[in-house]
Amino acid sequence: MTAITSDNQRFATLLQLEQRIRGAETLVELRFIIANESRTLVEYAQCALLSARDDRPHQVVTVADLPVVDRTAPFVVWAEQVVESFSETDQVQVISRDDLTPDIQQRGSELAPSHLLWVPLSLSGRGLQGGMLLTRTIPWSDAEISLLAHLGHSYGHALWAIAPRRTGGWLRPWKQVRKLSLLLAVVFVGLLFLPLRLSVLAPAEVVPLQPAIMTAPLQGVVKQIEVLPNDRVKRGDLLLLFEETELKSRLEVAQRALEVATAELHKTRQSAFVDSRAKGDISGLEAQLDLHRAERDFARAQFNKVQLFADRAGVVVLNDPQSWLGRPVAVGERILSIADPLQVELVIHLPVADAVVLRTGSAVTLFLDMDPLNALEAEVVRADYEPKITAEGGLAYRVTARFSERTAPPPRIGLRGTAKVYGAPVTLFYYLLRRPITVFRQWIGV
Repeated sequence: MTAITSDNQRFATLLQLEQRIRGAETLVELRFIIANESRTLVEYAQCALLSARDDRPHQVVTVADLPVVDRTAPFVVWAEQVVESFSETDQVQVISRDDLTPDIQQRGSELAPSHLLWVPLSLSGRGLQGGMLLTRTIPWSDAEISLLAHLGHSYGHALWAIAPRRTGGWLRPWKQVRKLSLLLAVVFVGLLFLPLRLSVLAPAEVVPLQPAIMTAPLQGVVKQIEVLPNDRVKRGDLLLLFEETELKSRLEVAQRALEVATAELHKTRQSAFVDSRAKGDISGLEAQLDLHRAERDFARAQFNKVQLFADRAGVVVLNDPQSWLGRPVAVGERILSIADPLQVELVIHLPVADAVVLRTGSAVTLFLDMDPLNALEAEVVRADYEPKITAEGGLAYRVTARFSERTAPPPRIGLRGTAKVYGAPVTLFYYLLRRPITVFRQWIGV
């Protein structure tokens, strides 16, 4: 009857203890119940409760009858050393003195009773949640070991249930988000230092390379254009005519003046045979004759220039032939040019706001308006130091580029497109924030 009563009391105590751990609201409270109130079920002298962590060794978190754990206390250090050899097992294990190293045995004889028991606090499928190291002066019975094994599973379940809500481990969703956010931040910062080639876009035009410039050889009026844009001409072909009426009149007047001067000089020379005073007029009339002859030769040379001929073979580069008809031109004024269609270059108008440091040999990629899907390669050969006003009214640097040998045949003269000019290598941070940095520096005046 007494044994039955004792078993009933133990069963009631076990139920009461399990009810207590289910009612624990914090991890600290739960650890206190495990370390101290387990004595109501099984007697022991000392109890060290250790946590189970994957990233570090087991550590004592609670000691029976002590409100705060001193990490430097001899018993705490000794308990962690003892458990280090038995923490991998999930079975209750009696630890004898012979299982310990001589050094731990010597210190244990001064710190704890001789009978030790390791009680793992585990949960099926969740692994080890912690453990209890119990000490006392008398041996452990089989009934007590079985009872503590059952209690260890209950404690393990309670620790697993309450730890994720209170410890802030990686299992909590916000912790996972925080870890992912930190990882993304590190990746983002790393990408900001990714090296890139700085590039800008600018309008570009295909122009002839070293064309023959045909200028007005005289001051006159254009009568007729004999060629059309893109016409192929040979050396000596007629390009245009100037109005010849005025030039012809000047030539005739100069010829008549020369004839008059010649007749007058002839008459004076004949008079000099009979009149000695006429000899003094001969030198003056000879000078006038030379002057009229020079005027006649100049007028003849001007008249011979009313026809402009090509001095080389190539393609005619001309804007609008009709706009030249009846237009007065000055000497040296550019009218048209003759270019080799296989010798072309690229002129890029780089806006001042997009200017980058360019060097000879910098890469250029051209996307023509008529064929934007096929890119043409070129490289910079020179760039102006000072910007000039473009036809659109903006300021831009004139950059000249040559097409690579792989660009065959070269694009037609006059084609336009967008050129992508590559500068020096920079980081992605500078590539994205170059404009804002420039505006900010202009705003603060630095």
